[in-house]
Amino acid sequence: MQLFNPFTTYQKRLRAYVADTAARFSDTEYVTYDRVTDTTLQLVIRSDEGDELQQQYRITEPLVYQDLSSTTANQVYAITLEETDYMLYVAELKGQTSNIKTVELTAVPPASDPRKADVNVGYPMGFGAGIALPMPVAGERRRTRSGRDRLLVSESPSGQVQAHILRGQENRVEGPVFARPYPSPIPDSVATADLLHLLNAGQITVSPPPPEPDSVGIQYTDLNGEGTGRLVTHEELPHIDFEFNKDGTYALFAGDRVVQRGRWSLSKGRQFIEMRSLTTMTGAARLIEAYGPGTLTFSLPIDVQTREPRGVRFTSYYTPVVGLRFGL
Repeated sequence: MQLFNPFTTYQKRLRAYVADTAARFSDTEYVTYDRVTDTTLQLVIRSDEGDELQQQYRITEPLVYQDLSSTTANQVYAITLEETDYMLYVAELKGQTSNIKTVELTAVPPASDPRKADVNVGYPMGFGAGIALPMPVAGERRRTRSGRDRLLVSESPSGQVQAHILRGQENRVEGPVFARPYPSPIPDSVATADLLHLLNAGQITVSPPPPEPDSVGIQYTDLNGEGTGRLVTHEELPHIDFEFNKDGTYALFAGDRVVQRGRWSLSKGRQFIEMRSLTTMTGAARLIEAYGPGTLTFSLPIDVQTREPRGVRFTSYYTPVVGLRFGL
């Protein structure tokens, strides 16, 4: 019997016996199954150590899905889940031997402060098809749902990006919910070369960072290590600068120091700018929040040293998301 859950990493192949739950067999780990009704199957997973796990399966309509095709890579979609609008970005991490797709799900933020939007990231499970990630939960539901629901992002046979929701407490699947194209604030008539000029030549206005956290969110790095070179002080933050290169590399400057190097790219529809550090291998697609003649705005997490040291042997810092406005 093949036990498989496309929403999680659970996958197991076990010898199965038709038996009542009291029967015992000599396998190290095995399944006994009993058909309770015409549509329900009762399983008991047993091991030679005496462990038992009871499960019940019901006949249901099969999930119709397939893996995300190459045409979805670096594309942005809109999707509505539980009456909340999200942006779904299919990123593609390029390695030396292969490329791996990931899914980044971002709630469409309020215009007042788009920096507060959470990003949920999903990775391939290594088998099956689609990409699974925790179901995003906002507001009051965050405490009650406790992240037990999961989301499976895949492609329909007709080529539409879709999502299924696994309700963990009810053990049932909803969907599919279909995604749709997400428009960019940048008109098609604007050349990419003009955007690159704006990013390099535009004057940068940095929004004030949110207050330093009391304890949760504070991180530390070794005073004697090279890691402190990537930290920006509060005094340097309003004056940071960037260099974006045609070859897809970028550098972040604080004064005359290079505090970060990485790779950057625009999503195919130019809704997101993706920036990933080569040092820490972290980063995410950042929504282009606004565009106008000679202006472009997005937000970026930046490692900022705390005003007062929180440690003794280590330098303390936090990573606020700050707004960046590039203007000519």
